[in-house]
Amino acid sequence: MWAGICIAGGVFEELAYRGFLFYFLSAVIPHIDIVETVVISSALFGLAHIYQGWRGVVSTGVAGLVLGGLYALSGNLLVPIVAHVMANLRLLLILPPEEPP
Repeated sequence: MWAGICIAGGVFEELAYRGFLFYFLSAVIPHIDIVETVVISSALFGLAHIYQGWRGVVSTGVAGLVLGGLYALSGNLLVPIVAHVMANLRLLLILPPEEPP
């Protein structure tokens, strides 16, 4: 079940924050450049994770910069989607499996 959540989270967050938000920012602010777009979308991505506390906001904001950079450099949304899903799935390697009751 956790793997499904990791995959869905990576896909849908990338569609929202890199796919839709990049398009939306360029439509609303026509003179915005790609660096500003990456920074703004990363800040919003980080703030969306406020439930994780300030460390979560900062770490996801930094991850947003990396993922936004991947999208900006590749021009392909699949690149940050795969990176995001893989980053989410790494928790399966870190967390021990739960023992059945």
